[in-house]
Amino acid sequence: MRIQFKLIAWLLLTPGMFSAIKSQEVVQGLRVNPQLLKNDNTSKVRFKLKSTTVLDTLKLPFIDDFSSTTGYPDSRFWTDKQAFINSQFPVNPVSIGVATLDAIDENGRIYSNASSSPFYADSLTSKPINLAYPGRNDVYLSFFYQPQGIGDSPEPGDSLMVDFYNPSLASWQKVWAVPGDTVHPFKQAMLKVDNSYLQKGFRFRFRNIASLSSSSDYAGKHGDVDHWNIDYVRLDTARNANDTILHDVAVVAPMASLLKNYQAMPLDHFIRGFRTELKSQIGLTYQNNDNAAHLVTRNFVIKEMNDNRVQSFTAGAENVAIGQKFNLQTDLVNPFITNRTDSALFEVKGYLVTDPKDRKSNDTTRFYQVFNNYLAYDDGTSEAGYGFQGQGTQNAQAAYGFYAYKEDTLTAIQIYFNPTEDNVTKQYYFKLAVWGDNNGKPGTLLYAKADDDFQPKATSLNQFYTFYLNTKIPVSGTFYVGWIQTDLNYLNIGYDFNNNNQSHHFINIFGNWEKSAIKGSLMIRPVFRTTKSTTSSTPQTIAQNSLKVRLNDITGEITLETADKTETLGTASVYDLSGRLVKTAFVQSNSLDVSNLSRGVYILKVSGKNYNYQPVKFLKLR
Repeated sequence: MRIQFKLIAWLLLTPGMFSAIKSQEVVQGLRVNPQLLKNDNTSKVRFKLKSTTVLDTLKLPFIDDFSSTTGYPDSRFWTDKQAFINSQFPVNPVSIGVATLDAIDENGRIYSNASSSPFYADSLTSKPINLAYPGRNDVYLSFFYQPQGIGDSPEPGDSLMVDFYNPSLASWQKVWAVPGDTVHPFKQAMLKVDNSYLQKGFRFRFRNIASLSSSSDYAGKHGDVDHWNIDYVRLDTARNANDTILHDVAVVAPMASLLKNYQAMPLDHFIRGFRTELKSQIGLTYQNNDNAAHLVTRNFVIKEMNDNRVQSFTAGAENVAIGQKFNLQTDLVNPFITNRTDSALFEVKGYLVTDPKDRKSNDTTRFYQVFNNYLAYDDGTSEAGYGFQGQGTQNAQAAYGFYAYKEDTLTAIQIYFNPTEDNVTKQYYFKLAVWGDNNGKPGTLLYAKADDDFQPKATSLNQFYTFYLNTKIPVSGTFYVGWIQTDLNYLNIGYDFNNNNQSHHFINIFGNWEKSAIKGSLMIRPVFRTTKSTTSSTPQTIAQNSLKVRLNDITGEITLETADKTETLGTASVYDLSGRLVKTAFVQSNSLDVSNLSRGVYILKVSGKNYNYQPVKFLKLR
């Protein structure tokens, strides 16, 4: 059902106005996946067997619950990249992380063959597996699946399928399928592997059939659609059709911000308002998927990433009942201890200590608490696009309310624009605006400016574009930032469905301010002059070979060497190959600790006092 992704607020309409004016705020599915878009030049990896040659095979058991990677599937188990590994799209998964199949390819773009007619979209294909167990009747493949999640529901003509590969015949056979549906709790499928498939080189794959909307009345008609979430895939012997129990306790939700209102804020604002802003408790959500009770110890570590100051504490051990989903909330006292006065970064980690036989990759979750020069309600990841559309919206206004805990100066506004396939939004214009407060609604217009600089700037890696104000604006208490339309064009601003700040979001289409009808968070952030510099000048970018990177895999420490010996290095950001920011820290004595990262390939970006260095790839082996 495409229309469910289009949420409409009809404001102040009389019956006569309804037929004459079509004005609306719209949330549409993404046309591209911003986390994967950076890999646009990567060729599609669609595995095709041209002979009966058997590649190196995996041994049983085959288990992947998608908790160990993000972005792309784990290459230890899977041969293609179309499925999107994430924790944003599922609703109540059985473990943290799922594989999402949709209408977007591994490069983050709508499939070139996509149409309103059903078409084959994503695949998730296993590596060859050694199933040389002739005569056995106890080999089963199981997995959990959920249509839609928080995304778009596949229609009945769409479907999710499973195929088995017969090595001796060099052919695939569909063995299971379900039609599209609206969201429901995860269901488990149990598929017996018949004797004809019990060979070395067996493979299986998930596929989905998708279809774009045939409607032409809204901007999201070519957006991402038909989501299926897959979790906890298991293939093994000594199973039967009733072997549906997961003998595992798993974290099932990401760690959340420790601030009541914001995902990020300036450090000096937090110091002034910490009694109001700091949560009194820290949470960890986990689930016992077993048919027996488990004793689970819940631990937390909060690490100041600048000087490695660490606070460790435990919430103790507690029995979790059969099938119980446990939402732990434990007291939190002074978690953010730092000597810094301008900015700080903390890694907040929650983890479980469970039975030795429990799967360990799904026992940990992390959140990076940022104290910098901006306020943010969003978590930095866009699940949809927001904007105005329809007759009467050429002068529509959107305002987003924030609270400054101290007097400060607003110097810039950051906005995340969703990348689009044809970059048409770069041609659009709008007025950047700032309002004062009028009894809980936007009041006096303090700033409204439109020029050639105020056009949507789509970036990759979920990065925001910073618009610098030509007039610095003093603010304190409640204020509002946003934009004023100058035409009917749909701006496609990032929208975070995982954090609801609808109460701070106001729209004005017919001359009155009303709260938005859509739950979520606009990806707009006010930037202050305090903490990190917000000057418009940028350091010079120099060649990659001017920054040498050496990783000691034993200690997990990276040593950085610059060509300019007088250079002072500042912030280092580490991304995984999906584009997800996995670590940010201030470089100390030209070294960076990456011991907490799992093995794999990463991209390192480093800024200095005088230079911004080209990204460098590095391989972590342990």
